[in-house]
Amino acid sequence: MDDALGRFDFMLDHNPFFPALNGLILLGMARDSLVDGRVHKVYLYALPAMIVIQSFAIYLWRVNSDAGWFG
Repeated sequence: MDDALGRFDFMLDHNPFFPALNGLILLGMARDSLVDGRVHKVYLYALPAMIVIQSFAIYLWRVNSDAGWFG
């Protein structure tokens, strides 16, 4: 979904890109909870790690915005 969401300039210019991706993952977690009655372990381990990595990427982008990263 990175490419699909990244095609919208608003997503990259105003920083809802990573929260939108995390929202899709949360929808998958909600689906697992409703259908299976539990959330898969991969979600429980991967989502917090992804949020940390995404926060670090946003930090690097904000600190070094002249580097040309992320667009």
